[in-house]
Amino acid sequence: TMAEIEAELSRIEKFEEFDSTARSGAETLDEAELEFIEAEMETEFLLELQDDPELAEGDFAELAGDAPLEPTLREAMTDVDGRGVSLFQVAKYLARVTYRVLKRYIRKRDHGLYPTVIEEILREFYLADFGAWTWGRMKDIAAEMWLPNGPVIDENAHPGAYFLDKLAAHMASRPGFTLDLIGHSAGSIAICEMLRAAEVAGRRPPVRNIVFLAPACLTSLMHREIVAHPERFERFRMFTMSDAYEQKDQLVRGLYTRSLLYFISGVLEDSPDVPIAGMERFWSEPALFDDPALTETVAWLGAAGEDRAVLSVTADGATGGLTSASQKHGDFDNDPATLASLTHLVSQAVT
Repeated sequence: TMAEIEAELSRIEKFEEFDSTARSGAETLDEAELEFIEAEMETEFLLELQDDPELAEGDFAELAGDAPLEPTLREAMTDVDGRGVSLFQVAKYLARVTYRVLKRYIRKRDHGLYPTVIEEILREFYLADFGAWTWGRMKDIAAEMWLPNGPVIDENAHPGAYFLDKLAAHMASRPGFTLDLIGHSAGSIAICEMLRAAEVAGRRPPVRNIVFLAPACLTSLMHREIVAHPERFERFRMFTMSDAYEQKDQLVRGLYTRSLLYFISGVLEDSPDVPIAGMERFWSEPALFDDPALTETVAWLGAAGEDRAVLSVTADGATGGLTSASQKHGDFDNDPATLASLTHLVSQAVT
């Protein structure tokens, strides 16, 4: 009922008790049936919308307010007179969102009921376009910063290439020099791109430790530049949250009830539920994704005796270099337990 919906929306943890109901309901559907009932959903939504006088008689501009809808979408949802709401179009979009939410549940690719609905609303109504563009541009910059420089170093020079030049000179004057690379969140992308660029340039640095803290890179990128190239480093370790804490880390309190990594995976990447390296969610059932790179990465992270993955919050008594008490995405660069692990790692010889 609307009363139940409004009660859930007022809670900090929204619709959590309905997840099992949604999953059990999805088990009774298949994708072929879902295709068939999408048109029925449009009709049902249209009938409900017609019973709402605020929508049926309202002014679209007032109802939409400052929502950053994509212009063509805004035009499509406006009635023929340019003022009212095209209830038919709104019903069509709502049915499409519902269809995609149900499809993700059928495929076990959901992020929980409320977050999945929010993700698909953002994708359908173009509210995510600017964020997706910004995130895509960040990844482009992480790659472009390592492009070769010309003879003149100025404000247009590539800082990554400049760093590699200075690093090569530093190494030449210090035999036995080794490097530890530590990247938090999108820093993992910069490290992957650095390793690739250094290899292409023929000046691979002597990397001892690579440490990822809640990495936001795609698992496919990590596989391509790290898992597939063990010769590039001596030891790898990832510190990230267990999925239970990832789900509790609300990116926008009361609006989006999952973590930043969930948001990147569900909204900012090209398709929803893309495997992100720092998300334990993708380690539990890699077969769902039919992706050899993901399967190999999960097996590599969990290889016996290698201690490549540390999930916070770690249990009391965890050994040196394997502790973390981070409960939020932003904790990993200031959590005392994680910092103690980093100190332990960089002060120990690799065996």
